[in-house]
Amino acid sequence: MVDTKLKYQDHLLNRIKTVKHPAINHTLFDLGILKSIEFNGNTAKIIMAFPFKRIPIADQLINSICILLKEKGFNCDVETTTMTVEEQQQFLEMEKAAWKE
Repeated sequence: MVDTKLKYQDHLLNRIKTVKHPAINHTLFDLGILKSIEFNGNTAKIIMAFPFKRIPIADQLINSICILLKEKGFNCDVETTTMTVEEQQQFLEMEKAAWKE
């Protein structure tokens, strides 16, 4: 039974890793925004890193992950942080190359 739950969580994690940024043609995971997800019972602990402290669509990005989890019966515990300088540079390069028109 535990094995089934782990497989389900792995499947859900793989699905979450495919969530795309609404304005950049990359996933939140590839952009470095989605840092980690850990499951503990019915709660998913999510760490998201944004390139800057104030991101106008931060709530939208958080909700794009939490909606999937809530649909599957999980609560979201979201922690946000700011990217390191290196992560920020990588994000900005990816953003520039893949901005949706």
